[in-house]
Amino acid sequence: MWFEYLNIARKVLVAHKFRSLLTVLSITIGAWLSRRLRQPSQALAVCVIVAGGLALAATTMVDATVLSVAHLVANPQVTFQQVVIQEWMLTAAILLPMALAFGVAFPLALAVAARTDDTMVSDLGLVYAVNTLGAILGALLAGFALIPWLGLHDTIRVVAVLTAIAGAAIAVVARPSSSWLALGLAVMVCAGAWVVPSWNPLLLSSGAYKYAPSLRGPDLETALTAGELPYYREGSTGTVAVRRLAGTTSLSIDGKVDASDAADMLTQRMLAHVPLLLHPAPKKAAILGLGSGVTLGSALTHGLERAVVLEISPEVVEASRFFEAANHRALQNPATRLVVGDGRTHLLLGDEQYDVIVSEPSNPWMAGVAALFATAVIRKA
Repeated sequence: MWFEYLNIARKVLVAHKFRSLLTVLSITIGAWLSRRLRQPSQALAVCVIVAGGLALAATTMVDATVLSVAHLVANPQVTFQQVVIQEWMLTAAILLPMALAFGVAFPLALAVAARTDDTMVSDLGLVYAVNTLGAILGALLAGFALIPWLGLHDTIRVVAVLTAIAGAAIAVVARPSSSWLALGLAVMVCAGAWVVPSWNPLLLSSGAYKYAPSLRGPDLETALTAGELPYYREGSTGTVAVRRLAGTTSLSIDGKVDASDAADMLTQRMLAHVPLLLHPAPKKAAILGLGSGVTLGSALTHGLERAVVLEISPEVVEASRFFEAANHRALQNPATRLVVGDGRTHLLLGDEQYDVIVSEPSNPWMAGVAALFATAVIRKA
């Protein structure tokens, strides 16, 4: 048994080193190509355009990947090691070609910059500066602007089109007479971005990695996509969905059901009632996590002067309106103050005092949640 755990730990460490290995591999390939190609600028243009096309191709693999994981975890004979290995292989199949193409583009850009002796130093510095700035702005714009605005799928489509246009521009500016290949590929990528089908939001928000073993139905895909999805939104902190199935409305974040108007009602209500009943005279309470709003609504029945609810995801706030019958329109209560932001930071850096602090993430089932519990204890102390 211990040998099996050690083997799993070794594979996890290898996975963490995978990015460094990919960087070395892509730079090596790019450097090898730059020494052997007469026109590295055209190769750079093609590489950039192909990277955008591979990003589009990756979106078509999402549904099949989710179903593959679902069938794997639904097998009662599967081991944790097998799950880790197959998930790693599926992730590599989706991301590796695109990441490799983007990685190869960097040494090709350096080769283009090094062709002019008079301005080589300044050109190389410009390439490094643009690469660094692009990495920073790309992460910020995609995570905090494009994905909340367009969604993940449309963000990939837009970026693929922009990448194709950038690659075509590089080819035309460098050598217009030999840019036909790059232009043709750019047209194909732009056309592909227009027609590529979106993934199934019911499947993506089903929590197949967790719930597949307990589902029953004619087949696993039908069970995972059952019900209707009145709300689905991809944000900077996660994918939030509201699903209606068999008379139950549930709210899930990244596939994990965090609230519902059925089986979860007892937990959601008692989270508020137990601490507030134990306090002799509660006047002000902080609630970490809005969820369905049922805990907030239950807390307000205790005559609080102020209930501050801290929710990091704007999408959860929007989704809570589907539970207004269960939470008694808690957000519209005059005693409620909604703070959209990180609850841990608010408690650590804020100067407000609370009689009761309720931590809505009631089950620390994943890494990172425990820090929120520890912060609440320190703040209360």
